[in-house]
Amino acid sequence: MKRQPKQVLIDNFFKRKFQEGENVDVSQSGSNLDTNPGVNSDVSPTIADIGNDETPDNDNVGQCSSNLGPSMSSTSFHSRSTKIDLNDLPSDPVDRPPIDSYHPNQIDEIRRAYLVKGPFQPISHNFESKEVYGKNRRFVKDWLVEFPWMEYSTKADKAYCLPCYLFKQNVGNQGGGGTWSTKGFCDWTKKGAIREHVGGVRSLHYKAVQKCDDLMKPKQSIHEAFNKLSKEEMVANRARLSGSVQSVRFCLENTCPFRAHDESENSRSPGMFLAVLKLISANNPDIGKYTLGNAKKNNKLTSPTIQKEIIECFAKEVTKIICEEIKGDVFGLLVDESSDVSLKEQMAVVVRYVDKLGVVKESFIGIVHVTNTNSSTLKEAILSLLANNQLSIDQVRGQGYDGASNMRGKFNGLKSLILRDNPSAHYIHCFAHQLQLVIVAVVKKHEGVKTFYEYLSMVVNTVSASCKRKDMLREAKKERVEKEILKGELKTGKGLNQEVSLARAGDTRWGSHHRTIISLLKLFPEVVTVLRYVKEDGDCSQKRSNAKGILSYFKEFECVFYLHLMDKVLGFTNILSKHLQQKKSRPIRSG
Repeated sequence: MKRQPKQVLIDNFFKRKFQEGENVDVSQSGSNLDTNPGVNSDVSPTIADIGNDETPDNDNVGQCSSNLGPSMSSTSFHSRSTKIDLNDLPSDPVDRPPIDSYHPNQIDEIRRAYLVKGPFQPISHNFESKEVYGKNRRFVKDWLVEFPWMEYSTKADKAYCLPCYLFKQNVGNQGGGGTWSTKGFCDWTKKGAIREHVGGVRSLHYKAVQKCDDLMKPKQSIHEAFNKLSKEEMVANRARLSGSVQSVRFCLENTCPFRAHDESENSRSPGMFLAVLKLISANNPDIGKYTLGNAKKNNKLTSPTIQKEIIECFAKEVTKIICEEIKGDVFGLLVDESSDVSLKEQMAVVVRYVDKLGVVKESFIGIVHVTNTNSSTLKEAILSLLANNQLSIDQVRGQGYDGASNMRGKFNGLKSLILRDNPSAHYIHCFAHQLQLVIVAVVKKHEGVKTFYEYLSMVVNTVSASCKRKDMLREAKKERVEKEILKGELKTGKGLNQEVSLARAGDTRWGSHHRTIISLLKLFPEVVTVLRYVKEDGDCSQKRSNAKGILSYFKEFECVFYLHLMDKVLGFTNILSKHLQQKKSRPIRSG
């Protein structure tokens, strides 16, 4: 008799169950089958017996369970309202269906039941030995004591993590992928891999452990707190929260500042947040009778802490929408790090992707505080941020960083560390940044140009050192323009002869030096007038000496030559730099 394929026999088995009128959903072929009297409670051996007369080995047990996924939805095993018996949950990790396959209304009860029962740790079991690299290896019993979260499957001879099975999110290969939650760990020669799974305090394992601890403390949950409140208190809290949320939303949508210097009740300018909240309360009596002065002193929901928490909620919702547009698709990763005003090192992360309409988008998804700028620290922060937003490093198809060694290093740079995990994440150095680096490198090599820019910086610092000198510059410019207009040397019209100030060059954008040169060419006579004033009537000898040195340098041919030369060179590179930074590249027109 010709033996039929295993999958055909499996499908026929479940087809017969439908025809028998048991009203059993095919998607309930996991743990719900044990509620039917005619079906063996151990599903995997039964299926294995149908397709193969021999008893399956340990690896095939897990394989049979996973083979149920392609033909049936793994997220709908227990989608019906049938209540699962908490006393009859599978103990061995290999027999358990995915935790998210249970009904959402009962999933927390199932998690709590597993936590009360504790990890499956058969200490008295005779652990099987197997040959690894010519030596017999087996599971170390002491690991169950050293790692109390660990479970051991006697059927599959593999180790699992109970917290990760209960709460770990599917984020690709991060945190070991599904090794500890679904597949199982069986390399008994690598104890270091166990510690690597535990990771630091920001690891996925620690987050799962924290969720387990929170679940086992029901009295601290928000539901218990609400159940203790009366109906009137619940209405009041909802009204106060609604008013604060509407006020925060208005300020965020219009990019308004929230706080003010004086936020007391008698203040005429309490800040935009409180002002908008007062307006909402005045026009909505249902909110007004519970907010601000009508609220309890310790329950107004207007403190800066509450405002920040509501802002964070809005930020999470916006980020969630961005990540839902990506879902399982691929994206590019753009990262840059810099310190804020408080000198805290921060890393900004942007994702570049194509939405459903085929439009290329670049969306900011978060700022992460990092203790240092080491490539390993930056990678850990990126992995944590992606995991929190249901994204995986496996989806990255491009990396865009600056040219620092910690970012683009060949061996230990951030791009190299990510390429080890995902070879498809190709690195591209920003072309505009490369252009600026080339200009800076060339300028620093030429002594004449380097000296010119040193004097240029002195000019800006000397002329713009006080408001009096800036006023002199503007007045002198105004008088010269009026004379030239009367003589017919200047044209008049919309946008012409605008007021110009001496622009200061930036530290990070070399293109800003071009603006400084342009402003100096337009204001050269007025700058000389101010420098002569400083030379004669300066506040101190140092400033008078600087002004005298600059005036002497202005008389040299070298100064005039480099001024016009750099105006031409930076004019061409500025056009190229702006083109490289455009969202939609267009051909550069010559001339």
